[in-house]
Parts: sequence; structure tokens; C-alpha cells
Amino acid sequence: MGFRVVFAGSPHFAIPALAGLAGAQELVGVLTQPDRPRGRGRIPQPTAVKAWALEHGVEAFTPASLTDRNVREAIRARQPDFLIVAAYGLLFPENWLALPALGVLNLHASLLPRWRGASPIEYSLLAGDQWSGVSIQKLVKRLDAGPVYHQQQISLSQGETQSSLYDRLSKLGAETLLDVLTTWGRVEPTPQDERFTTLAPKINLRQAAISWNRPARVIERQVRAFESHPGAWALHDGRRITILEAQALDQYAMQLPGIFERGPEETIQVATSQGFLSVRRLRPEGSRDMAATQWLNGLRSARPFRFHPVS
Repeated sequence: MGFRVVFAGSPHFAIPALAGLAGAQELVGVLTQPDRPRGRGRIPQPTAVKAWALEHGVEAFTPASLTDRNVREAIRARQPDFLIVAAYGLLFPENWLALPALGVLNLHASLLPRWRGASPIEYSLLAGDQWSGVSIQKLVKRLDAGPVYHQQQISLSQGETQSSLYDRLSKLGAETLLDVLTTWGRVEPTPQDERFTTLAPKINLRQAAISWNRPARVIERQVRAFESHPGAWALHDGRRITILEAQALDQYAMQLPGIFERGPEETIQVATSQGFLSVRRLRPEGSRDMAATQWLNGLRSARPFRFHPVS
């Protein structure tokens, strides 16, 4: 039954690829991140990939570090043809790369060499890219720098968000990965053109802070890029307000950036350096998601209403 495959992945993004491989190849083991505390109770929870493996009777290895010799030898003992990686979250040491008989393949959520790194989806949206896609590449020592076996491209809609693009590329990646394995041996990988390399390092909370001195269209992209996590945020009366849904308006803003007022259809309109940001939904710190005007109705502060600069 096909190739013997060990799969390495962690979040929900990896599940379509994992499920596809299990149906078409011989899945002999799974590598995933250790259980981590989640939710209000901070109870350790398995990754999406581990939960899938447990449900389907596949042995899951959860090393905190890939320097663990016992785990490496356990994987070697399964005699995999391929180690296939999709959003695993740990870098593979060089001594892992020759472990499978036919190599290590990586499913990456961008059109390499554009957006190498941990956050290609977010950076693609921040940059206002018109195109995105997936790449199946040979894993090498340098991050996301290996030759590419196959790519699939999609166009991005004007209102594309982090979660919508995440879901689209997750499914596309699974299809593309199976295509590569089906045609294995008939397609040679193509080296990446280093001239077009851009980087997408891990996103931190500070990068999600909104500066109202930027144009509304730039802030809208920030909201869409961080819609699911970590959330684009601003400060009001010392509380963090996460903006969940917003749209840039081109009309001229006479107010100072950050000042906001009630808009049409349950929105608030925030002045920026160029235009207004029409905010429809938000989440106050420690509270639930709500319509922007519902939050506005509860404000006690004196007018004019204003988001404060993030120091």
C-alpha cells in the first residue's frame, strides 16, 4: 500500500494532509508537539494532530526536542520512505534529514521563495498580496530553502482573512502533496531563486498593535491578517480592544487619528492618517465578541472618544 510515511505536524492546518496520506499511503507514525495548557482552566490539551492520531489508532510521538535520540531511533525503526512535515513547529536537525529512505518533504503555505518562515499566511495578507498558494519542497538545513517539487497558486479575494486563507491553503496543500507522491520519480525539484526571497518570521503580540497614524487600508489588512490570532488590537482607557471585523473607507478624515464616532449599521468609524476604519465587531479585554456599537453604548468616558497610542 503506497509509501511508508511518518507525518510531522501540529495544528488543524495539517489535518487534511494527514487524513489524505492515511487514505492513500501507509501511515506508520506521527510526530507532533507536546500537550500544552489551553483555555481558562489551563488544562494540558493535545495538538489537533495528536487528537487525530489517537482517534485513528496511530502512534504519536510528542518530543519536546528533536535531539531526543530515543525518538529518532523509534522513527528509524519504522523504516519510513518519507518523513512529511506540515506546520510541525520544530526545526529538524541535520541528522534527521537522511533518516527516511526517500527524503523529507515539507508542505509550506506560500509560493516559495516568497514568505519563508513560520507565518506566511499572515505576511501575505499584511502585504496585500494578490496571490498565494502552497509549495511542496525538499527539507534542507536552511529554513524553507530547499528545492520545490510542485506549487499550486490561488488568487486572494478582497476580504480574505487569516482563517479563510488558512482553510483554503490547508485543503490545497493536502491535494498538492498527494499529487507529488503520485508522480514521485517523474518530477525533479526546482531550486528556489534566492533573489525573490522574503521572510515571514513568527508573529508577536506587539506586531498586532494598531497604529492609527497609518492609512486605513493598511490597518484593514492588519485586522484581516490577525483575525483569528493574535488579533489586531488598540487601547482605550487602559484596556485592550481587539478589532475583529473592519473595512477601510476612503473618505477624508478631518479628526485626529484614533478619534472615533458612531457610524451606520452598528459600526464605529475611526479616523486614521488616510481615511476611516469602519469597525463592525470587536472584543474588549476580558469580555466576549460584540458589535462595535454595543461596546460604544457602554462607554463612560467623555467625548471625543479616542483610542490611545500604544507605548
